[in-house]
Amino acid sequence: MCAHVRMYVCVCVCATICACMCVCARVCVPLQTLIEKRKEEAELALLEAEKEEERRRVLAAREAEMAEDKRRREEALRREKDRLERELEERELEEAKAMLEAASKKKPGAKGALPTDKPLDKRALMQEALTERMKEAQVGLQIICERT
Repeated sequence: MCAHVRMYVCVCVCATICACMCVCARVCVPLQTLIEKRKEEAELALLEAEKEEERRRVLAAREAEMAEDKRRREEALRREKDRLERELEERELEEAKAMLEAASKKKPGAKGALPTDKPLDKRALMQEALTERMKEAQVGLQIICERT
């Protein structure tokens, strides 16, 4: 091949390549820019989604912690209420025992302070103490009636 032909072929090839590059530059560069822009938008959307998920997770953890604190406070209040009720029942039982002891000491010829043949419970002790008080009141009324 002679030098002129090679040069012509080279010019043609270069012109073809140059023409293709011009077309490519007109089509490919904007397309590549669009693709890069969409990639950036997708990355931003992904970051936003991750931030939103993290915000939801933190909010859920905070709500769970608040619910647990509320449950603990309610449990502490319930235990305190139960403790106070037990103490009140014990105090009432002791008062009933004391009333029954006092009533049995006042009676002449009292057998024993507390009945030991049956189990002691609050209701029975209170009933016994009230019965003793009623008997004392009746005796007091009889004495008053006799004097008048």
